[in-house]
Amino acid sequence: AVETTLRVPVLEMRRSLRKWADKDHSVQDRSVPDALLRQASKSGELNLSNRGLEKVPDEVLRLQEPSQSDDAYDTIDGGDENQWWNQKDWTKLILASNRIAQIPEGIAQFAALQVLDLHDNQLVLLSSAIGELRELRRLILSHNQLAELPEQMSSLVNLVLLHLEHNKLTKLGEFIQTFEHLEDLDVSHNQVSEVSEALECMTRLRKLAVSHNKLSTLPSTLANLKSDEFCLGMVCMLS
Repeated sequence: AVETTLRVPVLEMRRSLRKWADKDHSVQDRSVPDALLRQASKSGELNLSNRGLEKVPDEVLRLQEPSQSDDAYDTIDGGDENQWWNQKDWTKLILASNRIAQIPEGIAQFAALQVLDLHDNQLVLLSSAIGELRELRRLILSHNQLAELPEQMSSLVNLVLLHLEHNKLTKLGEFIQTFEHLEDLDVSHNQVSEVSEALECMTRLRKLAVSHNKLSTLPSTLANLKSDEFCLGMVCMLS
């Protein structure tokens, strides 16, 4: 009887400790403050740079799920102003200077994004879901470890700026010919040995940076872009 009475308090204590540990763990897992998410839902912009993130936070992805229930939004704030019908589509997402190694398929939910900044991370592979972000105008992927780009990027026809400097790229896919609105392309500090003749399709290109690669020549089609171009080494400024 004595052993039984002692065992019950011990079991209860273990349950209490487990509940406390689970609660503490859930708090630590929440890498984005509620106040920041509330503000992002109202402004359509979220800046999570320099937070030591190793992945895109789950709570960020959940907020953009179209099937999100009212209760899920209530977890951020209970007021009507924070319900889904008052949420803005996100147009700017900054995840720079973190330790993110890959972008989840869920990034496709951010269909209204116009600016995506992932510079200074540890990206080794870019998800094909990036092709779903057809409204993107500025894509910044510099200072990562990307060795190739997915063909699905051909869908990003509204890009105005594409920065890929300081990666491990060995080539630029032919799909770049779809970037007819591109004005600023930086692929410097890679391992590119050849730049596609498809650059001729980029009639709005104003800046092309290709220094510190393995290039021996630039495509002849560059001469067709603008007659009054200025080239210094392998960095071309088109005016």
